[in-house]
Amino acid sequence: MAATGLPELDVARIVKYCASRVPDRLRHEIRVECDIAPRHVTICECRPPWREDFAEPSRSGFARSHRKRWRSDLLGLIRYRR
Repeated sequence: MAATGLPELDVARIVKYCASRVPDRLRHEIRVECDIAPRHVTICECRPPWREDFAEPSRSGFARSHRKRWRSDLLGLIRYRR
């Protein structure tokens, strides 16, 4: 188990998944990142600021794992409803 309480292998798989979602030529326009919390992982879409006076990029979560007990064979992501 990692310091977060989540299995390191599962966290590594999610990080690898996020890194593989966007081609290199588009990374300046969009990124897929994961926010790791003690009991869940949220996958977010990140885009650069749409106005120059905004310092923060926009982030939109689109999937979150929320299992009470983590097992690699049961890892599932729940899609956010929009």
